[in-house]
Amino acid sequence: MYIARARSAKASEKLNEILGTVNTGNALSAFEKMEEKVMQLEAKSEAIAELGTDSLEKQFASLEEGNDIEAELEAMKAEMLPRGTNSQNPT
Repeated sequence: MYIARARSAKASEKLNEILGTVNTGNALSAFEKMEEKVMQLEAKSEAIAELGTDSLEKQFASLEEGNDIEAELEAMKAEMLPRGTNSQNPT
């Protein structure tokens, strides 16, 4: 029990020495730099999300407008099927 208390006291002493040598101004500036980096990353993430969403919405809108694709597919099917078969019943 005495050994554990002695080790604990030594650890506390070392911790207090380390904390005593740390300049609080440097610590605050380090936190400010970290906060600035986090804010930049958040802004970048939001911008990417907005650009990505907008792009997807445009792609879906163009697909919805493009009924020509269906017509092209029907034309391709008609070309591939022999003339005597019915395109509605491809058995």
